[in-house]
Amino acid sequence: MPAIVRAALFAILPMEVLLAVLLVSGVALPRPVVIAAELVVLTVLLLEASVLWRRYRALRQDGARRRTALRGAFERTPPGLRAGPVRERAPTRGWDALVSAACW
Repeated sequence: MPAIVRAALFAILPMEVLLAVLLVSGVALPRPVVIAAELVVLTVLLLEASVLWRRYRALRQDGARRRTALRGAFERTPPGLRAGPVRERAPTRGWDALVSAACW
């Protein structure tokens, strides 16, 4: 399940950027396209919540307290699925920055 969520997250980012560029440039999007995009975002959020809930429930069944189980479930979630800030090293060379910008 986490692999599906991670793939959905990587697929949704370019779609959101494309929609933002089109909306800012003044292109009138058909209503079904906007509704479909919102449904995709909602689905990804629900998938993320289900992954977190399964890990939380597993830790609670192992005897952890609520706060500890929530923290453990969040820590066991891969960084690509976390909503919080990602702490990675800053690109030090121009090549790293160029690759990062190309991937973004």
